[in-house]
Amino acid sequence: RAVPGNGIGFGALRTFGTPEVRERLGEHAHSQVVFNYLGQWDARPETADGGLVRAEHGSFGQDHDPRDPGSHPVEVVGAVQHGRLAFTWHHRPGVHDTASVRRVAEDFAEALRQLARHARGGR
Repeated sequence: RAVPGNGIGFGALRTFGTPEVRERLGEHAHSQVVFNYLGQWDARPETADGGLVRAEHGSFGQDHDPRDPGSHPVEVVGAVQHGRLAFTWHHRPGVHDTASVRRVAEDFAEALRQLARHARGGR
């Protein structure tokens, strides 16, 4: 809740930041992890009755070409669908051990749960 600029992203700061900010971020230009938040998919109406927009029904196949290694060694993609925040983790097994990525993902999920509890005023 107190993050300046509502948590403006690293990429946006690197692209649109002041020259001083871009210079400081330059040494970290090739990060190991990329986060991509796709938004809230269920914010649209379920039917087209009386409207021009219908709900998106998610992926019907693979999201990426299996030959595409991706832009980063670890990619974390999140979205809200059916009222639930979910993240999918993609990694390169030749770079990072699957069990290690799984542990980081579990720690990430626990950190999100703690943030949610804090936002509700609990511990």
